Amino acid sequence: MDDALLASRTALIESAGYRVVRCETTEDAIRSLQVDRFDVVVLCHSVPANERPMIRAAVQAFRPGTPILYVSRYGQSSVVEPVPQDVSVVENQPHEILQRIRAAVMARA
Repeated sequence: MDDALLASRTALIESAGYRVVRCETTEDAIRSLQVDRFDVVVLCHSVPANERPMIRAAVQAFRPGTPILYVSRYGQSSVVEPVPQDVSVVENQPHEILQRIRAAVMARA
């Protein structure tokens, strides 16, 4: 995973008042999902495509109903693999990311 990208995404989301749990590996993410409660799960495009289904399965197993946002470099059109219906793709634009996080949190309230 890209440390600089992870740090900038963390700063962006925290600047909007949200608490962020950073996971640097898929294993860290799965452990966090087992013990922490999340309003939304944000996956960065730097998460390897073959690991995204494992994280999605962990969300479904440990935190069913939790929205998953996949931040893509260039939006939906740049995603090569099929995107499951319960995953929303958001373009890698700060305002777009925050808007989609707010919408996901509001929908759960």
